[in-house]
Amino acid sequence: MGGCASIHPPDGGDADTKPPSLKKVKLRFTNRGKAILKFRWDEYLAPMSQLYGTGIWINPPCSFRATLRGKYIRIKVDSLVPEGNWVVWGGPGIRDFTVGNAFPPTPLCYRGYLDTSSIFYPLYPPPDKSSTVWVEFYNDSSSYFFMAWEGRIQATFLPRGIYHAWAWEDKDGDKKWNEAERIWLPESLLAFFPEPFAPIRDSTRKDTQEIEPQLKPSPWRQWKLDTFPPAPPRYALRDSEWAVASFKEPISLLHIRGEGRLLSSKALLLRVGSCLHVADSAGNSSYDTLLAGRDTQRYSPQVFWPGEANLVTPYIYLTTSEKWDRRDSFWVCRVGDSLYAGEAIFENEEICLAPLSIQKEIELPLIFPRGDTIRVRISTQKFQVRLPNDSLGRVSRWRLYGVSLRTEGGVEVKPNQEIWLPPGSYSLIGLSDEGPFWQPLQIKQGRPLLSQPIIQERVLIVPEPKRE
Repeated sequence: MGGCASIHPPDGGDADTKPPSLKKVKLRFTNRGKAILKFRWDEYLAPMSQLYGTGIWINPPCSFRATLRGKYIRIKVDSLVPEGNWVVWGGPGIRDFTVGNAFPPTPLCYRGYLDTSSIFYPLYPPPDKSSTVWVEFYNDSSSYFFMAWEGRIQATFLPRGIYHAWAWEDKDGDKKWNEAERIWLPESLLAFFPEPFAPIRDSTRKDTQEIEPQLKPSPWRQWKLDTFPPAPPRYALRDSEWAVASFKEPISLLHIRGEGRLLSSKALLLRVGSCLHVADSAGNSSYDTLLAGRDTQRYSPQVFWPGEANLVTPYIYLTTSEKWDRRDSFWVCRVGDSLYAGEAIFENEEICLAPLSIQKEIELPLIFPRGDTIRVRISTQKFQVRLPNDSLGRVSRWRLYGVSLRTEGGVEVKPNQEIWLPPGSYSLIGLSDEGPFWQPLQIKQGRPLLSQPIIQERVLIVPEPKRE
């Protein structure tokens, strides 16, 4: 009876979920100054493992040649020297043969005056588990690359110094960033001065100390680079003279040649033949003209919540695409056997509702002149709030965000300003620069940088909880 060994898992038993494990490293330098590294694993590796890119990389970056055979990976590097500072990394491009379990980002071999401590930085929000996220720490002298794993970054074997840093989701697998890929950035420069400073260490020696992680959670925030102008609006003709222009993102109206008015941060009423000049929240601008005969959408009545206008009045202020004849009326809210009523004013494309004496969120039916009915969810009250002041004077303006604002973009407010807000939870982002726009990122040498960082972040609860 004869047979051969099988590298496939036997039937039955627990599933194999463990990644391949590195068992042995051999390093030698040739007379010609080349480094030869041979890595032995505890199991057979998948022949289709990606040895370049996500499988093997070297810090500081240098070129190499790699081959895989069975349980061995062999690397030849021309530029590594015995007395240099370098680290060979392995990552999820290396997989086992039987199941395809990925090897987590781990230093395979290192030499030099390098500290072996690690700092972990969480990414917020975390990337998808299937995503490849590259991380670069860089300064004027060199760059060091890492990979995020399970939603966080492990920065290990960094020379002492101050670094810029960023992370990006490498969707196309080319280890290069393009503007369509997500990015994460720390809030400031990163100083790496671990103590004590380690002496020369060689990971191929048996007396090498284990890496001691130093967990310092300081999340990196996800950012979106916006360099594109607002997309052209979609028009819906209300009648032969007027149309509603709807945008995909909040806009500011810079100039209008003709006649029109904002209904909300994403819609405006425009006379046919008028020309628009608008900008998004980052200041990217575009022009558009509503010419007679232009292709438009089917019209239907709409109701809008103008975010900035609602900040300056205790009234609930709504705009609509329909024009109302001037009339004074009232609106009501029933709670149990009690009925609460308030004044309601309809004029042109505006509706003003006086606050009621009860705090409640309701669905208000609006019956339009043409007979259409739209139900609008609103709060029956707003509360006056004074925005905080920065005691150091660094915050020149706040950007206010919240679901109750009914807008995807932030609303600009000033420190110490008094405003009116519906009940809810709001976020305040403090900025040092003046002006209506916020473009927090700039591109320098192909990398994104925070040019207008956040000075403060606060949470605003309305109404303020009562203190016991």
